[in-house]
Amino acid sequence: MAKHKITKKTVLKIIGVIVLLLAMVGAGVFAWWWKNKDNVTDQGGLGGYSAADEETLPEAASDAQNLALSGKADEAQQKISDALAQTTSTDTKERQQLYVQQGVIYENNGDYQDALQSYLAADAIISDFTTTHLIGETYEALGDSTNAIKYYKLAIAALDTTSPGYESDKAFYENKVKALGGQL
Repeated sequence: MAKHKITKKTVLKIIGVIVLLLAMVGAGVFAWWWKNKDNVTDQGGLGGYSAADEETLPEAASDAQNLALSGKADEAQQKISDALAQTTSTDTKERQQLYVQQGVIYENNGDYQDALQSYLAADAIISDFTTTHLIGETYEALGDSTNAIKYYKLAIAALDTTSPGYESDKAFYENKVKALGGQL
């Protein structure tokens, strides 16, 4: 049997090929990202607002987010309450976003019952993926599997089929339905 001696030159060639392959993959990923950067949502997980939604997020909701992040949940809730009192019934998207933000603040403080009421109020204004999956998650946190399943199914139906994350989001919520004992 012939012995193969591995020289420094051979090792350097192998490393060079690996580096070249990694550079090609990196360039491909960057090219894909550059082409699709306007379509990729910043979900931070599932069901977040897209970058376009962030631009239109009401100022009061944005301010409330900042207050809540700095540990001032009561001030954040007051900001949301004041903004809801000032919006009109024709500002439907703004009112929905305010209720969603209110629910997020409640949920982050472990107040799932009030979070649920806020999410249901948002869903009554505009029912979409954001509201339905948040309601499902809140029902699940409260131990209400029946309603969690119902809202997870509604969330699946509300998913944007053209979104790059559609298949993974759909699979995620289908698995949640099954884990809770539901049928698809």
